[in-house]
Amino acid sequence: MTTKLLAAAILATGVFTSVVINLPYKFSRAPHMAHSAISGQPVRASGGITGAQSPGSDPVDVPHFETQPATGVFAEGGSGYTSAQCAAALDPNASSDMYDGHPINLETVPQNQQPHSPGSPTDGIATPVNQTKPNSTQLAYYASDGYRSSEMDAPYTWMKLVDGQYTGTTEMIIRWAACKWGVDEDMIRAQATVEHDTWIQWNAGGDERLSISQCQAGNDSDHNSTNLWGYLIPNACYQSWSIWQTKVVYASPATGAWTTWPAINESTAFAADYRYGSQRSCMNGAQSGYFEGKGIAGTYLTDVQNAMNNPYDESPHRFWNPVTGKYANNLEYVEFGCLSSHYSGGWMDAGAQIYLSSVLAHWKNKDWLPK
Repeated sequence: MTTKLLAAAILATGVFTSVVINLPYKFSRAPHMAHSAISGQPVRASGGITGAQSPGSDPVDVPHFETQPATGVFAEGGSGYTSAQCAAALDPNASSDMYDGHPINLETVPQNQQPHSPGSPTDGIATPVNQTKPNSTQLAYYASDGYRSSEMDAPYTWMKLVDGQYTGTTEMIIRWAACKWGVDEDMIRAQATVEHDTWIQWNAGGDERLSISQCQAGNDSDHNSTNLWGYLIPNACYQSWSIWQTKVVYASPATGAWTTWPAINESTAFAADYRYGSQRSCMNGAQSGYFEGKGIAGTYLTDVQNAMNNPYDESPHRFWNPVTGKYANNLEYVEFGCLSSHYSGGWMDAGAQIYLSSVLAHWKNKDWLPK
C-alpha cells in the first residue's frame, strides 16, 4: 500500500422488481445480494447463483452485494464460488443493469480497456487490463510456492480459488469480486479510491524503493524469482501494484516472492481476485500465523470467533461505523480489521485506524461516483 494517503486519511476522519437472485444457501440476517434501497422489494432465493432479468424490462438498479459471514459456502471447508459462477450471475444482465444511475456495462475508466504500446521495461504492459485473464504460465507461477507467500495459513483454501478468469468493465469486475468473496462491493470501491483514486489499473505501481534487495525476491528453490528492479522506473522499483496496491515483493529475498507478478499488473480481475481472496481468508481466521509473529494472534482470533458465532451482535470494541451510523457489529469489525491490515500490517492499530477512517469516509459518501 502507498503511504501518501496518511495526511488525507487524517483529514477524512473529520427499482429492483424483475431481478431474481438464486443462492445455494440462506442467511437469517442478510442475504448475499440485498435489494435496491429504491424499491424495498425482497430478494427471492431458490437454488444456484444466477441472476436473470425479464425480457424487455427497463434498466434497473442491481441488487447489492453485501459482506457475508463465514457460513454456508464461505465457511471454512465451504466450496466458495468459482469465477465462472459469479460471471454467470452477472453477465446476463450487464446490458441493462444500473449502479447508482449509470450502466455497469459502460466503462467509466477508459484506460482500463485500451491497448498500449508494446511491453518493455520502460513502456510496461500492452494489453487492455480489463480484457486480460492470467494465462496458464502465470497461474502456474502463482501456485508455484504452494500459496505460502500469501501470508495466509495452510491449506490456503481461499487463495487456491484465485484465478482472475473474468473480463468486463471496471464496475463489473468489482461486482464479480464482491460476489466471489462475499464482501461488500462498496468496500471494494472505497478501498480502490483510497489506494489509487483514478481506478486506472494499467501500470499502477506504488511504494517506490531504491534498494535492489527491496525490489527482488524469490531466491527460494520452491519457485522462480520476481525482480522488479528498473521496471518503469530507473534505479528503483515499485513494490505495490494494481488499483488496490497489493505488495508484490518485500525486503528479504529469503522470504520468497508474492508470486502474483505479472498477473497482478496485467489483469484487473486477477488483482481484485487476489486482494479480496486475501480479505476472505483473513476474515475466516486464516491469517493467524502471520499475526502470531506480531504477538497479536489471540486478539485477532477472538474477534474472528465473535464474527463467526454472533456476526450481527454489536462488537465489544464499540467501534463506530459511519456507513451505518451505528457501532460496528462483530462481522463488520473483523471486516474492517482485515481491510486495514492491508495498509498497516497490524490489527486495528493506530495506523490501521487512520487508514480505515479514510476508507469508511469514501464508503459512506460514495464519492468515487461517477468514475
